[in-house]
Amino acid sequence: ALFEILVLGTLSYTLIPLFLKYKRRSKNFSENLSATINLFVLLFFSLTILIVIFTPQLVQKITPGFTPEIQKEISFYTRIILLLQVPFLTFGNILIAIGQSEKRFILTSIAPLLYNLAIIFSTLILANQYSIQSVIIGVVLGSFLFFISQIPILKSADFKYKLIFHFNKSFQEFLKLSIVRILLTIAKQIEGFFELALATLLG
Repeated sequence: ALFEILVLGTLSYTLIPLFLKYKRRSKNFSENLSATINLFVLLFFSLTILIVIFTPQLVQKITPGFTPEIQKEISFYTRIILLLQVPFLTFGNILIAIGQSEKRFILTSIAPLLYNLAIIFSTLILANQYSIQSVIIGVVLGSFLFFISQIPILKSADFKYKLIFHFNKSFQEFLKLSIVRILLTIAKQIEGFFELALATLLG
């Protein structure tokens, strides 16, 4: 849910138009976009760390009908996904947004295919030995393949990444474009949380 709200629901919706706008108009195109990406990543991973810290409390609220043992197991796997999957998917989706801005559609379409195939094959091959852990292994491996498959975009894109941090006009526009999309996605997720909580209570 976190990834859907702040990455899938934001990057594809806001980064592509900003990329195209500043590529045409700005002499400091790479600097502006790099600062925007860096500030987004900093905010996003700060939030991720907070969620990792308070995962047990959040799981208790979302799954009140589950036993403490099951809640502990859910918390453990959630933390693994947040720490090992989310970073690769975040950076991978940033590269995808850049690639789609430059019309590299074939390369960007490979990433989700590799991600899903890794989960499928990991589950089929390892399920008998590792049970639910086989899915987690597939998710982590798939997210890694998702990311590295998009690295060639950096070599072919006009954009040159720079490690700089400053609150510029580009980031302000990014926030303005993002906020509505994020609020709409959060509203849908809240509905899903209530449905999950009710399901755990009903057994």
